[in-house]
Amino acid sequence: MKKIEFLKQGLENFCNHIDPVEIDFTEGSITMITGPNGIGKTSIFQAIPFTLYGQCEKGRGDDVLNNKTGKNCHTWTIFTVDDVLYRVDRYVKYTRLGNSATITRGTDSKPYKKGHNEVVPEIEKLLMPYKLFTNTLLFAQKVKTFFTDLPDSEQKEIFRKILTLDDFVLYMKQCGTELKDIEQMVMQLNQNLAVKEGLVESFVTQKNDFVIKELLFNDEKIEKLNILNDKIKIVEQAILNHLTNQKNLPEDTSVKTQEITNKISVFNHRLNNLDSENESKISSIESQKALKLSELEQTTLKMSNSASDEMREKLNEEKTKLNEKLDKIQKQLTIIINEKHVINNENAKLNTTINFIRKEINELNLDSGLGTCPTCKREITEECIKHLQTIQEEKQKQILDIESKVKTLSINYQVLEEKETTWNNIKKEEDFGYVEIIKDLQESNKLSISQFVERKNIAVVKVMQMLNDAVSVIHKENVDERMKIEKEIEVLNKELNNLRELQKEVDLYNTQLKDFQKEKEDYKQTIDSTNSTKFDKTLIENCDIKIASAKKEMESIVKERSTYDKKIQMVNFWKTGFSASGIQSMLIDEAIPFMNKRIGHYMELLCGGRYKVTFDTLKATKDAKEFRDKISVNVFDTLTHSDARVKFSGGQTRLVDIGTILTLADLQANVQDVSVNIILFDEIFDALDDENIRYASNLLRLASKDKWVGIISHRHIDSIEADNVLEFR
Repeated sequence: MKKIEFLKQGLENFCNHIDPVEIDFTEGSITMITGPNGIGKTSIFQAIPFTLYGQCEKGRGDDVLNNKTGKNCHTWTIFTVDDVLYRVDRYVKYTRLGNSATITRGTDSKPYKKGHNEVVPEIEKLLMPYKLFTNTLLFAQKVKTFFTDLPDSEQKEIFRKILTLDDFVLYMKQCGTELKDIEQMVMQLNQNLAVKEGLVESFVTQKNDFVIKELLFNDEKIEKLNILNDKIKIVEQAILNHLTNQKNLPEDTSVKTQEITNKISVFNHRLNNLDSENESKISSIESQKALKLSELEQTTLKMSNSASDEMREKLNEEKTKLNEKLDKIQKQLTIIINEKHVINNENAKLNTTINFIRKEINELNLDSGLGTCPTCKREITEECIKHLQTIQEEKQKQILDIESKVKTLSINYQVLEEKETTWNNIKKEEDFGYVEIIKDLQESNKLSISQFVERKNIAVVKVMQMLNDAVSVIHKENVDERMKIEKEIEVLNKELNNLRELQKEVDLYNTQLKDFQKEKEDYKQTIDSTNSTKFDKTLIENCDIKIASAKKEMESIVKERSTYDKKIQMVNFWKTGFSASGIQSMLIDEAIPFMNKRIGHYMELLCGGRYKVTFDTLKATKDAKEFRDKISVNVFDTLTHSDARVKFSGGQTRLVDIGTILTLADLQANVQDVSVNIILFDEIFDALDDENIRYASNLLRLASKDKWVGIISHRHIDSIEADNVLEFR
């Protein structure tokens, strides 16, 4: 069994503490830490996870720094693991050290791990992760961070860490990775074997082909030489024919082509100048058109703006009249609203008085049948009953008087509401009249503007017609001149095309002649090459060598594949064992009965078995392959039959939380084979009554047989038989 013993916890300039404080953890004892709120009791417990993990409910880093000193925060934790001594120191804004953390082992003076990123992984390896510490060893003041109030995902994470299920997931992944590697090797070997078989078959085929080729080689060589000699004769005759035809073609076509090209260039230049002159004339007309249209637009805009200004003046006059009327109406509405507010306040006071008197009547408790008087706490007598009845009648009479006043106030309130409705209707009529006036003015203004626009549009049409006629005349003159020039260019282009076709024919004859001469030289070279070529017999010999080598390699591959097949069987066995349906499932199946047995034992000691708490997991799968390890906490009050945590009171949930943290601690000790000598409770009794405090104290006394039980309370609780009491002021 792994044995973890916390020995000391120290702190200075941490949260509310300035001076150094050090707590000894004496096994087998209960230590109560008391004092008023804000004195730093919680900080003592929070210093432990902060030292080990660099975080706690108080925050991280500068969050825990004492505000008064603002520097030199230092916390330290001393513990042993299997009798090996360790010390962890954490510094925040410390002189020369800054923000850092160290861990030393045994009597060494130098740390073997430095910095947050090195210390935290080492602590999780030596002790446990942060979430396990805060759910199995430390019950914090803010209970919403505890296991029973966490969402499903975080409960699942803690449950898996306690059972170390993630280790098996890692093992399974490692097996999967190794299996893929082995299968990849087998696949590669099979591919290699198939390649070698293909090579042997290919080499045999090649050898047979080479033997046949050797027989055909000489026959093909003789036939090829005869064909090449015949082709040379044909090419020589084609060369003679081309030389004869070329003498009949004309010469100097390039000079005539250049002369015609120059004439076409002159005509194109004249066309370009013609377009430029045409564009200049049209541009002048367009400028005149733009100027005239702008003048028409400005005149129309000026007349429209004048009409709009006149409409705005009339609107402002009507708005002033409306505001004067609305101010008078609003003053009347304000008076009515204030009077209604006064009635509401008076009515609220009277209803509060009625509720108070009714509460006093209920406190008399005449119908409860109790044997003690609710006022003097003595045994009730007939005289007491008569006296209480008299008090009750007087208070009921007071209620009737007050209810009468409330009724009168309600009538007055109704009258005010009717007045308010009347004035609001008058206000709506005034608003409606103002809206109608606005519509009339806007329609009149819109009609005037539309008339201005219509006049402008008529003038625009006339201007556009005049200018378009002028442009048409310019275009007609340009078209006539252009047609004359284009006819001249067309005649010259036809003559130029005829010359170019003739030049192409000359070039083609020259190219064909060169091709025939080159073809003749190629045939001669091919004849020389064919005569010098001999069949290579080493090809057949190489095939025999390759066939023998490939067969030998095939024997080696088959032997190696047999070894990998055995490894696949073994790795598949362990992959199944590490999977969710293997060892993980076995651990969960063993954990749930253990947890239910322990929580049942603790709830029996805490509440005599009134509250039943059980754990279960959902083992159903979506596709019979995916294993679910979600954990749920079920609660049931055997007295009230409440079956949900949200229906429990603060004290009831606190009892469930006490049993749960002890159960999780037991599960961790059982599964991980580890013992820890401390358990910490911060303000665990703040929601419990005296009887439940006594039950919880007896349970913690049992837990303290082999642990240091630390309890923080803002008041001293006599029913807790603490071995040590630390009082902070």
